[in-house]
Amino acid sequence: MDELSKFKGKPMLLFLWAHWCGDCKAQAPSLARIAAKYKDRELTVIAPTRRYGYTEKKSENATVEEEDVEIARTWKEVYTGLADVPVVTSEAIMVRYGVSTTPTFVLIDKKGTGRMYHPGRLAESELELRIEKVLQAAK
Repeated sequence: MDELSKFKGKPMLLFLWAHWCGDCKAQAPSLARIAAKYKDRELTVIAPTRRYGYTEKKSENATVEEEDVEIARTWKEVYTGLADVPVVTSEAIMVRYGVSTTPTFVLIDKKGTGRMYHPGRLAESELELRIEKVLQAAK
């Protein structure tokens, strides 16, 4: 089953990130504000990631369990205000959306059509403009 299928029919913002990514961590405050602002306006924020085979303490050959702990710890400690945002660990999602850099933002309308694809950091104001357009079109 596709990890995103349960969100079908709703506008979605995918924040494709990595536990080691400094640019991803820098986006945490603005992402938290976006998630809070649009929570009651039917926007679902989802944070797909994947395993990379290492952790902060283990530079290579980390087990799946070790890396899963690192992902959960990083999300909890760095991405405060985003506890309700589902973190989906899936290499398939990262490949499907062609993630070549993290973070990557993907905005999907309620029909499942991608309305924005942005690799790299993104200004909160630009993201809000894009979200507003998608939500207005959904009415």
